[in-house]
Amino acid sequence: MTKSIFLNTLVIAVTVAFAAAVALPAQEPDSALGDPRDVDVLAGMINDPPSGFLLLDVRTQDEYENGHIPAALHRDLQVLEEEMAQGDRTQLVVLYCRSGRRSAEAARVLRSLGYQRVYDFGALHRWTGALSS
Repeated sequence: MTKSIFLNTLVIAVTVAFAAAVALPAQEPDSALGDPRDVDVLAGMINDPPSGFLLLDVRTQDEYENGHIPAALHRDLQVLEEEMAQGDRTQLVVLYCRSGRRSAEAARVLRSLGYQRVYDFGALHRWTGALSS
């Protein structure tokens, strides 16, 4: 019984340690700009863009053309890694999609490429402003 408890504890400890080692760090907001995951902060950034600001819509081209957040550029998630591989890794990048799943994946891709200021805005429905088409 004691050996079984020890082995179970060891497996749990190793699993937790591995998960902590591979987990992506939480992104802290830029102190001067606020948190671009906040709708009002993002709206302010769109109206007065900080240097190097990039807002990416990672939905499909059709979804993007049917309405996107103003100032957003379309980048297909399927080719994002290739397209952003040579980019400025210090620029501020905010991502969104329809539900938040693709933007979360895009954030993981960019962080794995070494981008330091990546924010996942999440789902488009969080945006309260008008959409561009």
